[in-house]
Amino acid sequence: LIGQSGIELLCAPESRKMLLKKIAADDEQPYVIFAIKKDGTRFPVEIQARNIPYRGRQVRVAEFRDITERKKAEEALRKSRVRYRQLYKESLKAEELYQSLLNSSADAILLLDANQKAQYINPAFTRIFGWTLDVLKGGKALFVPRPLAKSFAETITKIMTDGTTIQGHETQRYAGDDRILDVSLSASRYLD
Repeated sequence: LIGQSGIELLCAPESRKMLLKKIAADDEQPYVIFAIKKDGTRFPVEIQARNIPYRGRQVRVAEFRDITERKKAEEALRKSRVRYRQLYKESLKAEELYQSLLNSSADAILLLDANQKAQYINPAFTRIFGWTLDVLKGGKALFVPRPLAKSFAETITKIMTDGTTIQGHETQRYAGDDRILDVSLSASRYLD
């Protein structure tokens, strides 16, 4: 390397103009260019350079850091972000479809969380039973008759822990006006 132009020998042609501009401006901020290996391979490097006095004159000292792996990681992260955004948009569409199906169902639908607290009811639930989500969010299953409350809680716990499903279970539930309705209950675990 002694006696040869480091810029022409080590710097890829498309990066030379920027490198010369940084040198002329005495820029000491890190920047990225493409360098050339002895075998002609191009690779990204981060340069941190500064001018220092050396034997009575100013010289430029530069540290070159191969950032090939960092660039690969950044590209993988960029692709991951793009994929995440795409999946997020798809999930929003799926959620809108799911919400539309729930809202348009003629069957009463109730979603409970892991603590058996109401998180969602569809319009049919309110229409059939008269309960609103605000009333049910308090936590107690007001629509379950007291003699059935314990077995209902046990059944829901079993569904949530074991993934057991029930279909067409004949039981009773209270309407908001204290009427008792005969219902056919189906339930399953939903992993969100």
